Amino acid sequence: MTLRKYDMDLTQGPILKNMLAYSLPVMFAALLQVFYNAADTAVVGKFAYNGEEAMAAVGATSALNNLIINILTGLSVGATAIVARYYGAKQDKEVSDAVHTTMGVGLLGGILIGVFGYFTVRFWLHLMGTPDSIISLSVQYCKIIFIGLPFSMVFNFGASILRAVGDTKRPLYILALSGIVNVVFNIFFVTVFNWSVEGVAVATVISQALSACLVVLSLTKNEGSLKYFVSKTYLHRKQVLEIFRIGFPTAIQGSMFSLSNVLIQSTVNTFGEVAMAGNTVACNLGGFVYTSFNAYNHASLAFAGQNYGAREYNRLYKIVRHGMFLAGVSGFLTGMLVWILGNPLMSFYTDSTEIMKWGNLRNQVVCTTYFICGMQEVLIGYLRGLGESLKPALISLFCICGLRVAWIYTAVPIFRAAYSEQASFSFLYVCYPITWIVILVALYFLYKHKKKELKKEQAEVDQKNITALSSVE
Repeated sequence: MTLRKYDMDLTQGPILKNMLAYSLPVMFAALLQVFYNAADTAVVGKFAYNGEEAMAAVGATSALNNLIINILTGLSVGATAIVARYYGAKQDKEVSDAVHTTMGVGLLGGILIGVFGYFTVRFWLHLMGTPDSIISLSVQYCKIIFIGLPFSMVFNFGASILRAVGDTKRPLYILALSGIVNVVFNIFFVTVFNWSVEGVAVATVISQALSACLVVLSLTKNEGSLKYFVSKTYLHRKQVLEIFRIGFPTAIQGSMFSLSNVLIQSTVNTFGEVAMAGNTVACNLGGFVYTSFNAYNHASLAFAGQNYGAREYNRLYKIVRHGMFLAGVSGFLTGMLVWILGNPLMSFYTDSTEIMKWGNLRNQVVCTTYFICGMQEVLIGYLRGLGESLKPALISLFCICGLRVAWIYTAVPIFRAAYSEQASFSFLYVCYPITWIVILVALYFLYKHKKKELKKEQAEVDQKNITALSSVE
């Protein structure tokens, strides 16, 4: 299999250096996505005629949007894992089938979930307790976003193929260009047309359509097994089953994570519109911290997939150590930076000191402990790269659905009855670091168990090689 211009052979060379080379473009791409998504909030907050209401309305939809999107994004993780494994094992036909199946799943899934979200969004926002004063704006924004969901999923699934073979640069270039388009149209629609949330939503859909077209064009320009033919898009049974075997537990885990955020958002809504706006701003800043370490989740997934496919066991054992170190340091430094520079950073979104005060209450709990989440993300990515997706998902589901829900409905009401609203607002977010710690510990024991299985498998492969060599001699 010939190595292409943008590809990386993740089975060769120094792991730490290659992991940085792989992860930095992923990180910058994710930061661009967060930045351009944050532009929606910043533009309506600064320039819309109904700035505070519009900003709260956009923030009220984020948890619901993420709930839907994470279902399909989880499936793209399955696509990354199988493409990386086939690529590492140099199985050209399986790589080609996986490419065409991945694009088919992305397009079909985006259409189905987009239609579902469009027609049910008001129900879900009502269920979340979105205030009547902003629910019409939230519905308007969310419906337009769901129209663009197929474009978003085509890009994400296409990018997952490129990243599976070490190509992290082209997704970055595509996001940079489409993001500029997003910001330009954001400002144009809001300041010139005097639109509100509909302006930033339409701008987002335009940029997503551009990114989808560009990633498809990139795949059609590939050579060999990675070349994508639009006319040959087909759901191959073997690849669909593999994508769902790895991706479905990931999708459920992501959706449950988002569902817990929906429940948290519902609780945030009870603190009023100013608290909602502060939470929206803080979530946007927290997104920058998350993307600073989540790139190493993608790296550990791709590295583990390729090296497992190539049966490079000795390299497999080093991936987790390097990944957790990089994610932990990155998450700690960026988290502390966001917390320390809270007000100056939030001033890009709003001029209201009251909104900033509520936003800082979230940042002081979440951002300062986010590095724990980064370390657990590396373990999850690594295990998924080995095809182990169900157990990490079950561990996460227990903590997210169990601990967080229990916290929201038991600890928070008790605390709120005894202390001030602002103290209770901070206390709400303590459930994040608690669950991250529990998940990290549980995943570590699962990793140790998987390592024993790999060593046993390595011994069997070595013995077969020795036997084959002896028979030749």
